[in-house]
Amino acid sequence: MSRLRTLTAQSPAIAISIVALVFALGSGAGYAASRHTVASSKDIKMHALTLRNGWVSSESVYKSGNPSYAVQNGIVYLSGSAHQPTAGSDIIAVLPRSARPKHNLWMPAYTFDGSVGSVKIAANGTVYGFNATSSGLAQEYISFAGISFPLGS
Repeated sequence: MSRLRTLTAQSPAIAISIVALVFALGSGAGYAASRHTVASSKDIKMHALTLRNGWVSSESVYKSGNPSYAVQNGIVYLSGSAHQPTAGSDIIAVLPRSARPKHNLWMPAYTFDGSVGSVKIAANGTVYGFNATSSGLAQEYISFAGISFPLGS
Protein backbone atom coordinates (compact mmCIF):
# COMPACT_ATOMS: atom_id res chain seq x y z
CA MET A 1 0.00 0.00 0.00
CA SER A 2 2.90 2.40 0.69
CA ARG A 3 4.09 1.91 -2.91
CA LEU A 4 0.62 2.96 -4.11
CA ARG A 5 0.72 6.08 -1.91
CA THR A 6 4.15 6.96 -3.31
CA LEU A 7 2.94 6.56 -6.90
CA THR A 8 -0.20 8.62 -6.38
CA ALA A 9 1.72 11.37 -4.56
CA GLN A 10 4.17 11.63 -7.46
CA SER A 11 1.56 11.81 -10.19
CA PRO A 12 -1.98 13.14 -9.91
CA ALA A 13 -2.73 11.43 -13.25
CA ILE A 14 -2.04 8.05 -11.66
CA ALA A 15 -4.33 8.89 -8.75
CA ILE A 16 -7.11 9.91 -11.11
CA SER A 17 -6.63 6.71 -13.13
CA ILE A 18 -6.86 4.59 -9.98
CA VAL A 19 -10.08 6.31 -8.91
CA ALA A 20 -11.54 5.78 -12.40
CA LEU A 21 -10.55 2.11 -12.26
CA VAL A 22 -12.19 1.67 -8.85
CA PHE A 23 -15.44 3.14 -10.18
CA ALA A 24 -15.23 1.03 -13.35
CA LEU A 25 -14.78 -2.13 -11.29
CA GLY A 26 -17.89 -1.41 -9.29
CA SER A 27 -16.85 0.15 -6.01
CA GLY A 28 -18.60 3.38 -6.95
CA ALA A 29 -21.46 1.67 -8.77
CA GLY A 30 -23.97 2.35 -6.00
CA TYR A 31 -23.35 6.06 -6.27
CA ALA A 32 -23.55 6.10 -10.07
CA ALA A 33 -26.67 3.93 -10.15
CA SER A 34 -28.41 6.14 -7.61
CA ARG A 35 -27.99 9.19 -9.86
CA HIS A 36 -28.55 7.74 -13.33
CA THR A 37 -30.79 5.22 -14.99
CA VAL A 38 -28.69 2.65 -16.78
CA ALA A 39 -30.24 0.49 -19.50
CA SER A 40 -28.94 -3.01 -20.00
CA SER A 41 -28.02 -4.11 -23.51
CA LYS A 42 -31.14 -6.28 -23.68
CA ASP A 43 -33.25 -3.11 -23.25
CA ILE A 44 -31.79 -1.47 -26.35
CA LYS A 45 -33.70 -2.19 -29.57
CA MET A 46 -31.33 -2.34 -32.51
CA HIS A 47 -32.52 -1.47 -36.02
CA ALA A 48 -30.98 -2.77 -39.23
CA LEU A 49 -28.74 -0.31 -41.01
CA THR A 50 -29.53 -0.40 -44.73
CA LEU A 51 -26.22 -0.76 -46.56
CA ARG A 52 -25.56 0.96 -49.90
CA ASN A 53 -23.09 0.90 -52.79
CA GLY A 54 -22.28 -2.80 -52.60
CA TRP A 55 -21.44 -2.83 -48.87
CA VAL A 56 -22.60 -6.04 -47.18
CA SER A 57 -22.69 -7.37 -43.63
CA SER A 58 -19.58 -9.17 -42.41
CA GLU A 59 -21.63 -11.24 -39.92
CA SER A 60 -21.35 -14.45 -41.96
CA VAL A 61 -17.55 -14.16 -42.15
CA TYR A 62 -16.56 -12.76 -38.74
CA LYS A 63 -19.64 -13.33 -36.53
CA SER A 64 -19.48 -9.65 -35.62
CA GLY A 65 -23.16 -8.81 -36.04
CA ASN A 66 -25.13 -7.21 -38.82
CA PRO A 67 -24.71 -3.43 -39.14
CA SER A 68 -27.32 -1.78 -36.95
CA TYR A 69 -28.09 1.29 -34.90
CA ALA A 70 -30.11 2.20 -31.83
CA VAL A 71 -31.12 5.41 -30.10
CA GLN A 72 -31.38 5.14 -26.32
CA ASN A 73 -31.63 8.06 -23.88
CA GLY A 74 -30.31 10.54 -26.46
CA ILE A 75 -27.32 8.40 -27.46
CA VAL A 76 -26.93 6.76 -30.88
CA TYR A 77 -25.18 3.37 -30.85
CA LEU A 78 -23.78 1.59 -33.90
CA SER A 79 -22.84 -2.08 -34.01
CA GLY A 80 -21.91 -4.83 -36.43
CA SER A 81 -19.48 -4.73 -39.32
CA ALA A 82 -19.43 -4.51 -43.10
CA HIS A 83 -17.22 -4.98 -46.11
CA GLN A 84 -17.38 -4.15 -49.81
CA PRO A 85 -16.50 -7.12 -52.06
CA THR A 86 -15.78 -4.83 -55.01
CA ALA A 87 -14.16 -1.54 -54.04
CA GLY A 88 -16.32 1.45 -54.86
CA SER A 89 -17.96 4.24 -52.92
CA ASP A 90 -16.90 5.08 -49.34
CA ILE A 91 -20.58 5.65 -48.53
CA ILE A 92 -21.71 2.69 -46.43
CA ALA A 93 -25.20 3.72 -45.30
CA VAL A 94 -27.45 6.63 -44.32
CA LEU A 95 -28.81 6.95 -40.79
CA PRO A 96 -32.47 7.94 -40.44
CA ARG A 97 -33.26 11.50 -39.30
CA SER A 98 -33.95 10.28 -35.76
CA ALA A 99 -30.34 9.02 -35.42
CA ARG A 100 -28.31 11.79 -37.04
CA PRO A 101 -25.77 14.08 -35.38
CA LYS A 102 -26.04 17.86 -35.75
CA HIS A 103 -22.45 18.12 -37.03
CA ASN A 104 -20.10 15.92 -39.00
CA LEU A 105 -18.37 13.40 -36.72
CA TRP A 106 -15.20 11.39 -37.26
CA MET A 107 -14.76 8.23 -35.19
CA PRO A 108 -11.85 5.77 -35.14
CA ALA A 109 -12.81 2.33 -36.38
CA TYR A 110 -11.21 -1.10 -36.56
CA THR A 111 -10.58 -2.14 -40.16
CA PHE A 112 -9.12 -5.23 -41.79
CA ASP A 113 -6.15 -6.97 -40.15
CA GLY A 114 -6.08 -4.71 -37.10
CA SER A 115 -5.62 -1.49 -39.00
CA VAL A 116 -7.19 1.69 -37.68
CA GLY A 117 -9.52 3.51 -40.01
CA SER A 118 -12.34 5.92 -39.44
CA VAL A 119 -16.06 6.31 -39.82
CA LYS A 120 -17.41 9.70 -40.80
CA ILE A 121 -21.02 10.32 -39.85
CA ALA A 122 -22.24 13.41 -41.65
CA ALA A 123 -24.96 15.70 -40.35
CA ASN A 124 -27.17 14.45 -43.20
CA GLY A 125 -26.81 10.88 -41.84
CA THR A 126 -24.39 9.59 -44.48
CA VAL A 127 -21.99 7.03 -43.00
CA TYR A 128 -18.58 6.80 -44.70
CA GLY A 129 -15.80 4.27 -44.12
CA PHE A 130 -12.13 5.16 -44.52
CA ASN A 131 -8.81 3.53 -43.77
CA ALA A 132 -5.59 5.21 -42.70
CA THR A 133 -3.86 4.52 -46.02
CA SER A 134 -4.96 4.10 -49.61
CA SER A 135 -4.76 0.30 -49.35
CA GLY A 136 -8.53 -0.24 -49.34
CA LEU A 137 -8.58 -1.87 -45.89
CA ALA A 138 -11.88 -0.20 -44.95
CA GLN A 139 -13.53 -1.90 -47.93
CA GLU A 140 -12.18 -5.28 -46.79
CA TYR A 141 -13.70 -4.88 -43.31
CA ILE A 142 -14.90 -2.08 -41.05
CA SER A 143 -16.34 -2.49 -37.59
CA PHE A 144 -18.94 -0.22 -35.98
CA ALA A 145 -18.29 -1.71 -32.53
CA GLY A 146 -17.92 0.95 -29.87
CA ILE A 147 -19.15 3.83 -32.04
CA SER A 148 -21.67 6.01 -30.25
CA PHE A 149 -22.49 9.68 -30.00
CA PRO A 150 -24.99 12.04 -28.39
CA LEU A 151 -27.78 13.20 -30.71
CA GLY A 152 -26.83 16.84 -30.11
CA SER A 153 -23.23 16.38 -31.22
